[in-house]
Amino acid sequence: MNHRVLKRARAAAPVLAIVPLFALGGCHCGGAGASDSSPPGSDAGSDAAPPGTDAASDGGESGPPPIGDAATSTYVMDTFTVPAPMDMVGFDLDGDSTPDNALAEILAGVAALAGATFDAQAAIDQALVDGTLLYLLALDGVKDPVDDPQIMVTENFGEDTDGDPTNNLLGGAMLRIAATSVPSMLFGPVTAGRIHSGPADLPLELPLGTLTIATTLEGARLEADIDVPTNRLLNGLLGGALPQSALEMDIYPAIADLVNMDIAVQAAMVPGGPVPCVADVAGDRASMDCAAGQECTAANAVDTGACIVADPFSDFWLNPNWDADGDGVLTGAEVTTSPIIDVIIMPDIDTDGDSVGDAVSFAVQFTAVDCLIVP
Repeated sequence: MNHRVLKRARAAAPVLAIVPLFALGGCHCGGAGASDSSPPGSDAGSDAAPPGTDAASDGGESGPPPIGDAATSTYVMDTFTVPAPMDMVGFDLDGDSTPDNALAEILAGVAALAGATFDAQAAIDQALVDGTLLYLLALDGVKDPVDDPQIMVTENFGEDTDGDPTNNLLGGAMLRIAATSVPSMLFGPVTAGRIHSGPADLPLELPLGTLTIATTLEGARLEADIDVPTNRLLNGLLGGALPQSALEMDIYPAIADLVNMDIAVQAAMVPGGPVPCVADVAGDRASMDCAAGQECTAANAVDTGACIVADPFSDFWLNPNWDADGDGVLTGAEVTTSPIIDVIIMPDIDTDGDSVGDAVSFAVQFTAVDCLIVP
């Protein structure tokens, strides 16, 4: 979806949700050559590797060229934050002068339903720390960091180069573009020191435990303040819309996988577990195979499940509204066709102009520190 106006679906209900997810990726960060020029207020002799880095490995002897010389300046996101619903942070995707970010409501719903079972922000923070989540940004053609009519922002997934993730986000780190990365380019002006780029489609990827959720963000926009003295990007905002097709093909199967993983952990924690079981009566998870206070994951009296301690989380997901065939294993198709999925995850954005919601709004905040992109 390129340059289409996204509109709010008519009479769309507020989004309540349960999807434990996300973060973003995609981009081309060119390896810029060194520059001799330094912007006002910067230290022309600041080529030494930052504390904690190895000049021969991740910590390059110099970072990207200073912003303002029309060369390519490269950055890695060092924070990636999902706003809280009350923060009212996001882009106005539908023209109603209100920030759109159903994602925040979705993740708040996760916390309410599952407690600490799913903590998307903790997973994102850990992925940043261990180097499995590196979002690279390249700014091309910035002649004036305060007001410039047109620049290009390119985003890519990145990789560590020395096997030590502790120096990736300190500034001046040597990183490379991941072999699987697909570059995404956004164009726009710099106004009063702030980048306004997009819209463009943007690959979205989030490692969450042993899973990686990959999809595409439509109509993505990126904004950030250029901080010349520190050569950083501050107060960044990245957002767009997740179309219904992405929910059904990418997000809902991921929900099923995450639920199944949690159920499997519960089954393994049962003494002697996992303990196989079959429901005594179809439609009821009670089983003589399980001890007191336990119930079977399967409820159809045919499939073999596993005994788990009864709790609100498993009771919520392992019921006919989700596990339609009662086999104790949730599938993406079951989530997609659930009679309540469209109630708890209500698409709030209309992308095709028919006044019917077909996408979920998405926004995250970020900051970025300089880095050097190497082959």
